[in-house]
Amino acid sequence: MRQVFWLRFLLLPALILGISAPASVIAAGFDGSALMQSQSADPGNAAAVAGLAEVARIVRPLKGEVTSATASTDGVVEALTPTPEPTPMVADEVEPTATPEEETPQVDATATPEAEEEAPPAVDSTFAALVQHSNEGVIVQAPSDWVVEPGDFGTIFNLEIPDTEFIGFVQPMSAEEFPGLLGMVLFQTQADALVAAIDPSAELIAVTALTTGQELPIAKIALSISAEDGAGEGAIYMVSPGTDTYALYAFAAPDVWAEVEGAVDLMAESMFFDPTLLTLTTAEGGPLEYTDEASGLSLVLPETWQIAPTGDEDLPVIIADADLQFAGILGIAPGTPEEEGLDLDALLQGQGAEVDAETAADLVQTLLELMNISSEEFVQDEALTQVSVEEGTALVRFGGEASFDEMSGIPMIFYLLLTPDRVTALILMGDAEQALSQEPAIVQLMGTVEK
Repeated sequence: MRQVFWLRFLLLPALILGISAPASVIAAGFDGSALMQSQSADPGNAAAVAGLAEVARIVRPLKGEVTSATASTDGVVEALTPTPEPTPMVADEVEPTATPEEETPQVDATATPEAEEEAPPAVDSTFAALVQHSNEGVIVQAPSDWVVEPGDFGTIFNLEIPDTEFIGFVQPMSAEEFPGLLGMVLFQTQADALVAAIDPSAELIAVTALTTGQELPIAKIALSISAEDGAGEGAIYMVSPGTDTYALYAFAAPDVWAEVEGAVDLMAESMFFDPTLLTLTTAEGGPLEYTDEASGLSLVLPETWQIAPTGDEDLPVIIADADLQFAGILGIAPGTPEEEGLDLDALLQGQGAEVDAETAADLVQTLLELMNISSEEFVQDEALTQVSVEEGTALVRFGGEASFDEMSGIPMIFYLLLTPDRVTALILMGDAEQALSQEPAIVQLMGTVEK
């Protein structure tokens, strides 16, 4: 009997574990000047700087007495906001659309970009104080008196405001640890856990939504730190152009943050990605036929939903609703139900439209055992369990809450569509109620999946 080990990837333990910062790093505190100056090339140092472990460092209060901001930051936000809104960074993008009279468009998810690529944005003339910076296919705009340098040890940009207690950086997060839309949803819906993992004294202030000039959603997670050795405030800005997630981290002493927060917001909104990094597709104007050429998987995406490739052969795409209330990873098992250890024939025999509760519970328990998911990792909500059979197919739904390290209570819903020749699987994270409210669209989508 084959173990459906590939489904275990759906729990994304690497994503959850990546949020945990080493205790030694957190306890070390942070001296802003050290990071912005020279750093050792020692691999251990590089590992400490990577990911949210570095967040744990920089949001810790600065060592020693907190000093006030200098005059160099005075009026930064006022100089950047002479009008209510900045002019658009780029021209409106053209997304595939479909009308009732037209055939649903076909998208090649891995097509090579055309020779004439989208032009990068010009520096917004409305804000004369902004300077454009480019590195590794990412462009940002920042006030002219800020120091913005190419990053090192995994960062794209390192940010500094001279003579102030402010530090920030822009960093990509690999698809293996922070898979695009799924990472965005997790950070938004689990912001409290994220902040708690950064520092025991940290408090979540708010989670707000911003948008880039390329119409990519930004999740801004604002937080504050109050500790014996000082205080700090700042925000983590998450944005995904598709497969990967990028983050802008910015933290400062409270009085400095009050002066520069608006400018950092504008910097996040100015983030512009090279077309080769833009793998996110949105279904606009109607359902969208989508094909991932790398894996051969195709489906019809509901209108306004978003999709991006993962690069994984068995679980090749991530989907999300328009508001990023939930997101899920989708794929087809390598084998048939029988090869995956599931007795579909027995399930279909003598069953009506909905399988009885006992049979459904036994099936879910079998699935959890096949995926090697323990009760400590996943607490099932029996009210979410439902198994329906119709015309030789079975649709299984079960859900509950997952827990890994510091993060707990992560809502998850599994959907499996079993036919004699395949198992199609989708697992969703995020707002369970929102996902259930759109279950008809989810089931319809799964019925269109081919490979």
